[in-house]
Amino acid sequence: MEFKAVPGYQLDEMALAGEVTKLLSQHYPGYLWAVHINSTPLGGICYIMNFHVSDHIGYVLHLDHLYTDINRKAVVRAGGEYLEAAGLPHQMATDGCPILPKWTNGDMVDGNK
Repeated sequence: MEFKAVPGYQLDEMALAGEVTKLLSQHYPGYLWAVHINSTPLGGICYIMNFHVSDHIGYVLHLDHLYTDINRKAVVRAGGEYLEAAGLPHQMATDGCPILPKWTNGDMVDGNK
């Protein structure tokens, strides 16, 4: 399904969220991704979260990047940057042991405590 910006209309938010979630799950298997789309006639955001990292820290991707990105490379890049910021590999461990993000031990990704 292809999404285009149409003046005066909102995107089908659930379908786009499903598409982004599916793409992230394909590129970064084993992680629990959550995507929320908040669209407006003037734009909007795609809020990407990974519950293996946090239930309140996410990555914001502006929808205008999705309008112009047919192959959804921005989504894949956002997912990879998000995992790297948390210090997680792009693929989950196959032994069933969870890999914890960097800040689980008290260290914040940006160096602040």
